[in-house]
Amino acid sequence: MLVLGSHFVCRGVFGTLRASEQESVRDHLWNLILYKVIFLFGVVDVEGIQDAVIWAFFISLVGFSHIARQLSKERHHYVSTCHSIQNLKNLFMRSEKLHGTIA
Repeated sequence: MLVLGSHFVCRGVFGTLRASEQESVRDHLWNLILYKVIFLFGVVDVEGIQDAVIWAFFISLVGFSHIARQLSKERHHYVSTCHSIQNLKNLFMRSEKLHGTIA
């Protein structure tokens, strides 16, 4: 449910992602999943299913925030190299929506 919600938030804020942005999001997501699963079951040593669900929810929230921040940074860099005023206004409004959604 959280993945679907985050997909709609990113789609609403950023629109269609470019190929490089999709690849970056995919890389960050797999990196997050692999390292956090190892941390969750190796270091924390979660024994109960309730603890595992709580940790998974917490890690997914932190992961969404990290991936959204990275995507904002990449999109800002892309738009700052483009000199269209309309693109800058649209990006500003969408990034404000994202910040309002995360906060």
